[in-house]
Amino acid sequence: PVSPPSEEEIRKLVQSAIIFSGSKNTTARNLGYMILSICQISLGEEFAGLKNVFALALGRSGNFAALNLLGQAEATLGGSSSLLLIDHVDRRQKNTVTAAGSDFILTDWQLRVWSALKGRHSMAVTAPTSAGKSYVLINYLVDHVTRSEEAAVSYIVPTRALITEISEKITERA
Repeated sequence: PVSPPSEEEIRKLVQSAIIFSGSKNTTARNLGYMILSICQISLGEEFAGLKNVFALALGRSGNFAALNLLGQAEATLGGSSSLLLIDHVDRRQKNTVTAAGSDFILTDWQLRVWSALKGRHSMAVTAPTSAGKSYVLINYLVDHVTRSEEAAVSYIVPTRALITEISEKITERA
């Protein structure tokens, strides 16, 4: 039988995940995100002392969606040192964009896509399901169309089901 990891082993794993999540290599960065998310979900109260470490790591990685999904944003950071809170708020602010009058917090990956779109760069975007490809594109398109008097947009999707889904999302945002 395998014994559960010690707090020291978990701390080393999280430190490694922080290093991976800061990498320029997409595979390493995604591995870091996965390790942090899995640790946060699976360790529970047994390692409650590491909650601030998880929150800091997810915040520094720019993965605010995961941080919010896990309910750690203000709840965990509220009882933390002011430096940890300042670090989180600063990073969150840097990843916030305004589109069509609303603020959106993006992950680092989404922010890079957003910046490329704003710079009018041609691109092909591939990312795993639920990475936020449509989220970024829809918000950018709605922002672009609302700012332009003569805008035309073609949004190509591979299935009929997605036609309905994307149309509904665009209508909700417009």
